[in-house]
Amino acid sequence: MKIILNKNVIIIFMIILLLSLVACNNNHSKKVIFTDIVLDDIAWDGEHLWGVNMEKSRLVKLDINTSEILFNTELPIKCPQSICYSDDYFWITTCLGEIVKVSELGEYLETTKIPGLSIGSADIKGIVFAKGKLFILNGYNILELDRDTYEIINKFEFPRRIYSGLSFNGEELVLLNSIGKLMFINLEYGYVSVEKKIEKSGIPIGITWDGEKFLIPIYSKKRIIIVK
Repeated sequence: MKIILNKNVIIIFMIILLLSLVACNNNHSKKVIFTDIVLDDIAWDGEHLWGVNMEKSRLVKLDINTSEILFNTELPIKCPQSICYSDDYFWITTCLGEIVKVSELGEYLETTKIPGLSIGSADIKGIVFAKGKLFILNGYNILELDRDTYEIINKFEFPRRIYSGLSFNGEELVLLNSIGKLMFINLEYGYVSVEKKIEKSGIPIGITWDGEKFLIPIYSKKRIIIVK
């Protein structure tokens, strides 16, 4: 039995196939996520992207595929600067030199002042858990903190530049500076193993790793760049 296909049907089928291939390619080559709110730092929970807005003290949950805001609430704290996710909770630093523990619903749980940090030196642009250790980015230093007391137990010092984010890629700490360079830091000894320049349009601030790529907000802009 012969099957005769109408010429118009074939053309429609080819157009659908072409559009599908283009859409697939766009998803894989996506380099920017546009948002409805400025984010000062972000964190990945294994499924969704979360971020904090310092000016309005907001905690926001995003779908990175659609850019849809899934959750948006006001935090019961002032000037949240950086955020990470661990053990089903968010750990948020403030401009007052505090670490605040918050639930996934934005509910306040506890606040602890970081010993040894004065108000004048409390600029914390990153926080991350890495292989059971807790690190913060304070000025041009990465500080390792005791997980229970938050006391400083180790310090990695870097050249006096402006650093704007801290993450962990499963093996090394990743330090971001404001000119768009990623520095991969040995977890035990604090030396730089690799440096990588990234393409950007604006000042990068904040960074997180989702297991495959880095996500980096742009300062005062409603967008996040993707770096593989």
